[in-house]
Amino acid sequence: MTEEQIKEKADYLKEMLDSPGGLLLFAHIDQEIADGWNKFIDMPVDSKTSKAAFTAQARYIVLKGIKEWVESEIKLGE
Repeated sequence: MTEEQIKEKADYLKEMLDSPGGLLLFAHIDQEIADGWNKFIDMPVDSKTSKAAFTAQARYIVLKGIKEWVESEIKLGE
């Protein structure tokens, strides 16, 4: 990717984040991240190796990864 393409991608992502839809989406993602984390934390210790625990962790990790990717792409283009 050229520097111009990197900047353009960053600008598009920033515009999306700052839009009403982007704000709603990322507020929802933040809530889902918190819910996934809390579900994992609230599980009894002996259940933290179960399929449910892996599901809760995956929910948290994947959504956090999406958010971090958007943020890193914006920083890269600035």
